[in-house]
Order: sequence, then C-alpha cells, then structure tokens
Amino acid sequence: MEVDGQEHLALDLDVLNVTNESRQTYGLRHQDYERYRQYCSQHLRRLRQVLGQTQSSASKPYQKKEFPDEITDSRYLHVLLFQSERAWAYAMEMKRESSSTESRKHHHIVKRFRRAALYASQLSEVAEKHSAEKRTQLDVKAYASLMNGYLKMEEQKWQEALDHYVAARTIYETLAKASNAHQETLCHSTIDEIDPSIRFCAHMLRSSGGTSQHDIDDIVSAMRDKSAPGMDLLEAQLAEVAAHSRQKRAQEMTSISWRHNTVELRNAELAMSILKAQETAQAESGNDVDRFDEVLSAWAEAEKAAKKAIKEDEEATAKVKSSKSAETTQNLHFCYTYAAYNLYARSIQRNLSLAKTIVKEGGRPQDIVKLYDDVLKNVGSIGELPTVQHDHTFEQEVEIQSKYFKAWRCIHVADAYSSLGRYAETLGLFDLAYNYISQARASLQQITPQNDDGLINITEKELQETDQTIRGRKCKAHAAWYLEQGEQTEDVSRKLEDMDLDEVDEVALIKRLDNYPASMTAKRLPHLVDFPPVFQPIPMKPMLFDLALNHVEYPESLSTRSGKDQASGG
Repeated sequence: MEVDGQEHLALDLDVLNVTNESRQTYGLRHQDYERYRQYCSQHLRRLRQVLGQTQSSASKPYQKKEFPDEITDSRYLHVLLFQSERAWAYAMEMKRESSSTESRKHHHIVKRFRRAALYASQLSEVAEKHSAEKRTQLDVKAYASLMNGYLKMEEQKWQEALDHYVAARTIYETLAKASNAHQETLCHSTIDEIDPSIRFCAHMLRSSGGTSQHDIDDIVSAMRDKSAPGMDLLEAQLAEVAAHSRQKRAQEMTSISWRHNTVELRNAELAMSILKAQETAQAESGNDVDRFDEVLSAWAEAEKAAKKAIKEDEEATAKVKSSKSAETTQNLHFCYTYAAYNLYARSIQRNLSLAKTIVKEGGRPQDIVKLYDDVLKNVGSIGELPTVQHDHTFEQEVEIQSKYFKAWRCIHVADAYSSLGRYAETLGLFDLAYNYISQARASLQQITPQNDDGLINITEKELQETDQTIRGRKCKAHAAWYLEQGEQTEDVSRKLEDMDLDEVDEVALIKRLDNYPASMTAKRLPHLVDFPPVFQPIPMKPMLFDLALNHVEYPESLSTRSGKDQASGG
C-alpha cells in the first residue's frame, strides 16, 4: 500500500487475540461486565488522545471526529473495535441485571446490541476500504457477523441470527486451518461459544415449523446449501485467504520429516502441493467417503508435482552433474515416495472403511473381496517405491501388511464358499489364512516398526485378534460340515430314533420262549433281549491243591544210589 509516494504496511488487527486478552484480564474471567465496560472506555480515551481524536475543549459543543481519508495506523481499527466491545459489554451487563418481564430494559439492551453491531460493521467496512490484510478483513467480518447475530437473537429474529452465526462460524473454521497453534485454539474456542446459539436458533425455527436439524454440522451444511446472501463471496474470500496462508507457510517449509528421516525441500510448487494435501488430510468432514475422495485428490496432485520435479531434475542433471545435484535427486525421490505412500495408504484406508461398511450392512463377501484385491494392489505399489527398496525395515513392514491383508482376503473368500455350502474349500482357505498370519507374526517379532504416521500400522494385537477370528470361523465351518454329513444319513438317524433301548415295558422274549408275544406288530418288534445284559453270578471252576507231594522224601544223594564214586566224578 502506497500513501504520498511512500510504501506502508497493510492494516493488521488480530481481533480474537485482542478481545480475548482484554476480556480475560479486565473482568470477564469472573463475568464482571461493568469492569470490562469501564476498561473499554478508558482504553478508548487513550487511543483517541494518541490519534488526535479528542475534543478540543469541554466548553465547545461536541464535534464528531471523522477518520482521515487514508488510514495507515491500525489503532484506528482498535477504536472501532473497542467501541463495539463497550456497547456489547453494556448490553450484557444490563441483561444480567434485568428480568424477562422488564420490557423497558429489554429495549435498552437491544439498543446497545444494535450499537455494537453498528460499530462492528463500520470496522469491517473500514478494513475493506483501506485494504487491510486479507486475514484481518475476514477476522473483522466474522466479528461483525457475530455481533449482528447477538442483535438478531435478542430481537428474536431466529433465521437472520442463524445466518449471521453460520457465517461467523464458517470464517473461524477457515481461519483455524490457516493459523498457528494459539490462533487455532482461539478460533475453536469461539466456535464452541457460537454452537449453542446456533442450536438454540435452530430449535426455535423448528418450533415455528422451520428446519429440524439438531447436529451443528448438519445445520451449517444446510445453511450453506441454501446460498444465504453474500455466502458465495464469503466462500471466495475464504479460499483466497487459505491459499495465501498456504503459500506463506510453503515458503517457510524447508524440509520434510518422515520415518525418522529429514530431507531438504526447495521446490516451491512441490512444497505447496504437499502442504495442501496435509491440510486436506487434517480437515474434518461429515461423510467418510467424501473426505477420502478429497484427500486422495490432494495427494494425487502432490504425487504429480513430485514426478514433475524429478523429471525436471533429470533433465538438468543430464547436462551437468555434481555432488550437490546427487543429493537433490535423492531428496526429490524421498519426497516422491512420501507423497506416493500417502496416496496409496489413504486409498487402502478408504477401501478398508468401505469393507467395514459392507460387513455392517450384511453385504456380499464377493464385494469385500474386490476391495481387498485393490488393497493388495496398493500394498504392492508401495513395495515398488524407490525408498522402500533400500530400507530393509520398511520392506519388512510392507511384507507384513501384505500377509495380513492376504489373510483377511482368504477369510472373506472362505465366507463366500461357506455361503455356497462348499466346506472343504472353506477349511482349506482358513488354513491358508492361518499360515499368512503366522508368517506375519514371525516377521513382526524380528523388526521394530518405524511407521510414525499411523496410516497403516499392523500390531501384534491385530494379528492375534485375526488369529482368533480364523480359529472361530474354522470351528463354525467344521460344525457346518458335520451337519451336512448328518443330513446325508437321515434314514439311519431316523431308524436309530425308532429304536428305544431305554424303555423296558415287558420281559425279554428270550426268557419266555414258551409264550407267544402278544405285543408283536409289524411296526414294533417285541423286546428280544436285555441290553446291556444284567451281570449274574456263575459257579467257578474248583481249585485243586496237591498236598501229597509235600510228604514225599527223596534220598540225600542220587549218585550214591546209582553206585558211582563221587570223588572220581571230578
């Protein structure tokens, strides 16, 4: 901005930071609105003295001091801001002291809110007229929408209040994404204050036959879809501010840290694409599928930018090579691997999310198998990335992921075969899935994973749960197979059911052969024998003892009786 041939900085005002510090320091920490109103008056007096906006003499009549045609000092914005804050604090003070039955006081409350909204609107107009920074313009516009929302809500104009609240919330959501940590916290804190008012206005509109949404995100989405006045221009300004903030941060982004490695990033276009993809991935959205599509699109652009940077580098190094150019090429390949990995990993997350949805809705296993085919294809693409092939730990992680997803693919294929009654194939597939899980667990015990982004992280707990799932479903398949075999022997089972071995209504036929059985019919045979037979005592074979042998006497020497000489025997 140039004034009188001299270049001046654009007007800058951080509304949330200024108002939050002032409110918390001077009374509103304890809901003391009177003290805060007095502080605003004193601060306005000091600002006017510095800017030369005071009255010349108390004896002369009041003359309104207008702002100069060209404003170069941001303190003029502070004057309008604290005039609005003073009127708002006065309205809140009277609102706390009044009751709902005092109509006169309510009139004064509305009057003060109207004055606060008027000063806030003037603040927005001055910031836009004098080309303040884009972020400042949006910040004061959100503040003006918030003050107008307070006014319309006090006047019980619910639809207009809802429009202003939604506009303010939309701006703060965008500013939170394009801010540092402190400003992001302030934006989210203000959003938390706005949400109850949005919900109350929606409730009052529902009571009068209007909208019926209860969730804040649904209400805000519905209001945006209605294309409220000025919402299209607001969206354009928000996109411009987000792009400007992203470009500024991309200039400050000089390196990428991933998997405990940090490399330099000098390509501005590549840094811009990666930063945009990171912001899109961190953004929250209602529909999971839509969120994944936006994230995949952003990472696809980042991968495309990385490929373009590598191609330009190859063309440059084809003419002249140096030690520095080799390092630059290696860094670009690392950035390409980072972008491509995020693209493939997000695609895997999307397919797994769709698979879970199909399982919950009771869909066909064939549809789930197709999704797992895409998952395995993406895992294979990750394994072919340049950096992965030179990193043993990374390569082992990809192999574990491949085994894990192959196991789950076998599980769902087995479910498909089980639904067709082909239990032999089902059991074979469960055995194959168990082998995959066993191999994955053995590989996981040999490495220390370095996947710090949390996109695809296969843990021992997940492998153990999958193992239990395989065992449980395999037992169910075994049981189904046995039931199927039982249906094939239905005739034998029916005959066995007809045989009643427990009921004994009559004496066994073998014990009364001399009597004709009166119960013999064509369908039921008589009781033939007792089964199992009853044990009965029977006579035992006698035991004989040869006692006479004990009284037989033998000679002392058999050789003497034979007449041989005992000594000549040797």
